[in-house]
Amino acid sequence: MVTKSSGIIIKGFLVVNAAGEVRTVRKTPRLRFDEVAFAFEVKIPTTWGKVQAAKIHLDMPEPPEATVRVTEEILHEAEEGE
Repeated sequence: MVTKSSGIIIKGFLVVNAAGEVRTVRKTPRLRFDEVAFAFEVKIPTTWGKVQAAKIHLDMPEPPEATVRVTEEILHEAEEGE
């Protein structure tokens, strides 16, 4: 967490697992097989200290097509090796 005269900056990773459980960590996380992590940066102006914060909604886009292809290639290679 970095504090500046303009506010606070918080950087870290949001880690989500297949059950929908969420945790945050400051350093690059070690992930379990059912987890995915997203880097985040939150900037909070000093004026928000005097106001109740609103809800924040995060919508993640679909992963790039390349991720799916790599997974399919790995599975295909594994099947060929059997």
